[in-house]
Amino acid sequence: MPLFDPGMLDELNKKLDIVDVMSPYVQFQKAQGGFKALCPFHFEHTPSFVVYRKDMHYHCFGCGAHGGAISFLTQHLKISFQEAVQTLAERFGVEIRYVEEVQKGPSILPLKQVMKELNRFYHFCLQHTPEGQRALCYLYDRGMDLSFIKLFEMGYAPNDARLFESWIQDFKIDITALTESGALKGRGLIPFFSNRITIPIKDTHGNVLGFTARRFQEGDTGPKYINTKETPLFKKSQILFGLYESRKTIIKEKKALIVEGQIDAMRLIHEGFDYTIAGQGTAFGEQHVNQVYDLGVQNVLIAFDGDNAGQTATLKVGQLFLKKGIEVLVVPLEKGEDPDTLILKKGKQKFIELLDKSQPFLDFLKDCATKGKDLSLPAVKSLVIKDVIQYIQAWQDPVMRYEGRRRVAEMFDVPVSFIDIEDQVQEELPIEKKKEVVDLDLILEQDLVRWLIVAHELTVSIANKNLKKEDFKHPGMRQLYELLILHKGELMSVLSTSDSEKLQSHIDAILSKKIPIERAENLMIETTRKILERNWLEKREMIIRKMQDHSHDESRLESLAKEFDELKSHRPLVQ
Repeated sequence: MPLFDPGMLDELNKKLDIVDVMSPYVQFQKAQGGFKALCPFHFEHTPSFVVYRKDMHYHCFGCGAHGGAISFLTQHLKISFQEAVQTLAERFGVEIRYVEEVQKGPSILPLKQVMKELNRFYHFCLQHTPEGQRALCYLYDRGMDLSFIKLFEMGYAPNDARLFESWIQDFKIDITALTESGALKGRGLIPFFSNRITIPIKDTHGNVLGFTARRFQEGDTGPKYINTKETPLFKKSQILFGLYESRKTIIKEKKALIVEGQIDAMRLIHEGFDYTIAGQGTAFGEQHVNQVYDLGVQNVLIAFDGDNAGQTATLKVGQLFLKKGIEVLVVPLEKGEDPDTLILKKGKQKFIELLDKSQPFLDFLKDCATKGKDLSLPAVKSLVIKDVIQYIQAWQDPVMRYEGRRRVAEMFDVPVSFIDIEDQVQEELPIEKKKEVVDLDLILEQDLVRWLIVAHELTVSIANKNLKKEDFKHPGMRQLYELLILHKGELMSVLSTSDSEKLQSHIDAILSKKIPIERAENLMIETTRKILERNWLEKREMIIRKMQDHSHDESRLESLAKEFDELKSHRPLVQ
């Protein structure tokens, strides 16, 4: 992973305005010395969350959340340290620079800028050109009004290439970046899309990564939908369509609605179901599921088309989520229905009613497994149960496997003891994972540093009273601990120091873990206790080994015995 240049981070730190960074996510009121708001990290009725623009940090007097701009983005948006820095650099006009020896690949900033301008061009062409009027009429006929079109910044790629060339010349577009972005085909200024309605594909911060383009006129040839080709920005297997619009609600409510198509997602988001996402031109796979999991989602609803292909996809995607320990409900769409057409024909309320009737995954699985089969025949019933059990057997969580086993016994009216589930989860792990050595000391020390970052004012006194830099075994954690104490928990100040290069990957790992801020103080005390006890026990073991080595030296043995007794009587306590 490329390391950011400390000088660039220092420049960014000086340009940052923490109030501007947080304003899209928090409703501020002016207060003495700063701004106050309802805390975004826990539920409250009275504002206890304060942001100090001068000192560039926030603090919640309710749950103890504390930090700067990067801490806020990583915790509230559930993004990595790297993503947070890139987002802030783009926002405040700082060129991203990396440590020279590890920098890989060209900068993607020019690509993002050219895609932003291209999206504006397509959006303009849809609304303000004679060609675009035909596409606009088509969208209106499909039930997409102007508010819908503007919400998703839909556009039109003109058939007249002269419009495209004029745009390039008038706006002085970077041809190299335009080519790398996938907007051209072949040699020359030939646009990749023409005479198609465009839908921009965005990342979680609203940056345009690529486009889906739809033909809309009878007689036009080619696939109904085509996508931007793979580029350094646009990687279909890693994109969740609708996440930019839905991310805030998904994180807040810890649930997501999964649909198959972009139009389905757009329709639902426009109608107020702003926790909807879809895959991007590929099957919904493990990388998509991992992204949803990293947002802290606990429940998903799957609303795929009601045909046989939709049922098969529902089983596959539902199983991927259940393997990760996420509960799954299936929205009961009829054959030939999808969310878009359902809402257009029967209205939003009908879809709400279907959501209320959503089935647990195992009930849906049973319906699929028993369809057209005579369960009165023992052999048939046995085979169906075995098919269902194969799903449960792959779940990673032992409690879910136990509860699934019990539920299957109820559904098929057989004793629980008849339901055999072998624990095959370990067998399915790759060999590399089995051999992976876990550094428990590093994990423990990362936990302590985590609390020091996310709730500094609540935890720093615990650290100062109980810990010294010598208590840390891992050199990186020792250095990071010292810098956090010195810079009062401010990550940007820590990372602006010349010695910070090797710490960036540690910070990314630390902040990628889910953080229960409301328990930070208690967890800091517990982690501190574990570190002190670890060191205390190691000192005892070291004395015992010395006693064994000096078993024939009575004076030395007596001295070591006294040292051991003294240490044993002073078991560490957290102050």
